[in-house]
Amino acid sequence: MKRAVLPYFIVATLMASCGKSGYSVNGTVSDIADGTYAYLYSGTSRSAQVVDSAKVGNGTFCFKGNQEQAEMRKISCGKLKAVIVLENASLNLDLQNGICSGSALNDIYAGYLAKNDSLNAQMNVLRDKMGNPSLSEEEAKAIDKEGERIYDEMNECQARTTKENIQNCVGAYLFSNTFYILSDEENEALIAQIPEQFRDERVKKFEDILTVRRKTAVGQPFIDFTMNDPEGTKVSLGQYVKQNKYTLVDFWASWCGPCRAEMPNVVAAYAQYKDKGFGIVGVSLDRDLDSWKKAIEALDITWPQMSDLKYWDCAGSAAYGVSSIPSTVLIRQDGVIVERNLRGEEIAKKLEELLAQ
Repeated sequence: MKRAVLPYFIVATLMASCGKSGYSVNGTVSDIADGTYAYLYSGTSRSAQVVDSAKVGNGTFCFKGNQEQAEMRKISCGKLKAVIVLENASLNLDLQNGICSGSALNDIYAGYLAKNDSLNAQMNVLRDKMGNPSLSEEEAKAIDKEGERIYDEMNECQARTTKENIQNCVGAYLFSNTFYILSDEENEALIAQIPEQFRDERVKKFEDILTVRRKTAVGQPFIDFTMNDPEGTKVSLGQYVKQNKYTLVDFWASWCGPCRAEMPNVVAAYAQYKDKGFGIVGVSLDRDLDSWKKAIEALDITWPQMSDLKYWDCAGSAAYGVSSIPSTVLIRQDGVIVERNLRGEEIAKKLEELLAQ
């Protein structure tokens, strides 16, 4: 019996269909000249390297390849950029709007972006309204309340999407921002669920921050550090802790809007309790000496200040695992940390409780 011989092109087709299908990213762009290149990067960070390029023609471009596992990748063309989930599927990328479709993970990420964009648009409308000088006090309060609701909804959307996807690349990618809105306990639980292949340098950074926070939690001894005051004189945190019954370490910066908004509460607490053994040490994450000095004067700050003018690389904030500002640490005279992250009316309330003893 003769064996049937298939034509070569049929064999090749069958072999291709049996192999891994790979990915195709079919992109569309507007107002981009033919011959311009689109670039696919190795990741999403600033240090990510270009790993492929595709020439634009008639407003389209295409990347093809094979991906072992789904990963978050960046694609750029001209001034346009987008983050997508690169995986073996036929993907469609609208680079103008930064939306990619064609797989379940891309749909999840696109849904998150759409919700976030909608909330940002609502927030922008409120900002425009706040600029109206004819607003009554009641109208201003109503706008503030609505702004808080939208902000809470944005955080809820961020946290929910991250938690639901923490074991895939979308959740691991979003965790970088979610970390700042969750408790340390929630963050530790999420980090434990991130698969090994997604535990990059960002996750390692957050693990290190949580380790430092455990060492500087309530009940732990304070960590001393030395920096310069605004006049260039070296001062240590410990010298102020010894002087006061309770010392509030206030991490802030002149460029930080929430810090400036919070400062009147700190000023009021200092005025009320400074004669009862309460002191404050400001630790600034500034990088410009003049800006720091001007803010001290403008905000009526009269307590000691210190900084190394290293911005987010501030040694003082690193010693306490501070990843967002304003942030506070309250230390007893014997060097024991008694509270962290007191804000607003909580500062005076805690001091009333402690200094009444």
